[in-house]
Amino acid sequence: QVFSYPAIAEEDEEFRKKGEALHPERYSVEFFEKLKVRGGWTWNALYQQRPVSAEGAMLKRHWWKFYDYLTDDFIDSFDERIQSWDLTFKDSKNSDYVVGQAWGRKAENAYLLDQVRAQMNFPDTLQAIISFSAKNPKSKTILIEEKANGAAIISVIKSKLPNHSIIAINPDSSKEARVAGVSPKVESGNVFLPKYASFTNDFIDECASFPKSANDDQVDAMSQSLSRLFINKINFFGLSDNDSDEYD
Repeated sequence: QVFSYPAIAEEDEEFRKKGEALHPERYSVEFFEKLKVRGGWTWNALYQQRPVSAEGAMLKRHWWKFYDYLTDDFIDSFDERIQSWDLTFKDSKNSDYVVGQAWGRKAENAYLLDQVRAQMNFPDTLQAIISFSAKNPKSKTILIEEKANGAAIISVIKSKLPNHSIIAINPDSSKEARVAGVSPKVESGNVFLPKYASFTNDFIDECASFPKSANDDQVDAMSQSLSRLFINKINFFGLSDNDSDEYD
């Protein structure tokens, strides 16, 4: 029998709620948050009782490529730009994280351009999608998984963003299978992250810990994006795409 006591609860437990410290009178959540920024691998292994390989599991840390800055001309030359959203099952600000990502593809390379990640209820999620779309005005294709709050969000956001193409994603495979499907592109050096963005280190940590990570919202949004940008491109050979339905 294994007894595991994470420094910060990753789900509701018998004597504490998700997000609460193990012994708050001695070590507060704020104290642990300062430790967390020193390194995700050490944090997960030592404090959260979830050791993983330092180099990563399904998505190795050294596979990712980075860019310092993308010029407007380079971004304008993208072959495709999309948004990808991973929503929560609960309409509560204390629920799992909502993640929105903006991606661009140029030839065989994909670039993560922007990301928002927060705990949001339904109204906040709607506003986040609208605001994120305004910040990334050329990313007019929006992928939203139809599970969780997705169906309800889709029905509302169509009227809020009439000039965008809202695509409902209905995955028919496990999270692990979806990541396995896109990991060769990451391994081959075709996926670029913003080197200096505030979210990049946390994104890499979550990907490296997957599928044992406490959260996988960033991974889900990423695999959904790369599936669209890379894997679904095979459709021009005559193969059908059964993974999504487009809302006009």
